Amino acid sequence: MKNAIMMLFSISLGIFSLAIAMTVLGRMNRSVELQSNLSNIVENTLGQMRKEEEGLKSEKAAAAFCIAELAGAMETKSELAVDILKTDVEKGVFSVCAIENFENPNGSEGRVKWERTAIWNKREEKQAVCYEVCFYRSKEEMLLGTDCYKRYVKGEGERLPEPTKPMREGFSFIGWRDINDYMADFSQPIEQNLVYYAEWD
Repeated sequence: MKNAIMMLFSISLGIFSLAIAMTVLGRMNRSVELQSNLSNIVENTLGQMRKEEEGLKSEKAAAAFCIAELAGAMETKSELAVDILKTDVEKGVFSVCAIENFENPNGSEGRVKWERTAIWNKREEKQAVCYEVCFYRSKEEMLLGTDCYKRYVKGEGERLPEPTKPMREGFSFIGWRDINDYMADFSQPIEQNLVYYAEWD
């Protein structure tokens, strides 16, 4: 009887510890993902605001552009809010605060917040080269061109953080493969548009 109680207590403690670990890791992953995406998106938005033809002269248009870019790069189930802190197109300053409300793997609600300011370097008016990187949940989805799991916009020469592992009932995630079926190498700088798909076991 005493052993059964101790075993039950140990199992309960283990489940509780796992739930806490999942919550903490989920929040850390979300925070890194939001920080990584927001940095590039804020700089891209400032660049678009400086182009007269793009029509991003108002704060509402800039906020809408940021939200659309973040929504494409982040999980679609997340709730995103973007608050414009400062906009000055003439001086080349654009500052935003992004808040993401999400559901942790254990079902609890999570929230991360990140602020980013971009300042235009007037000495270097050269347009930065950016590439799009898309991740699909399967090879079939990649070939069909359906909605991608994650989308990043990164500057040339930057490195891409590995996205949060997808989940698929009854399967184990092995890793990411590129369009030529090679395993993804996230240590290499980005020099072109890239497409990856999840491999499952």
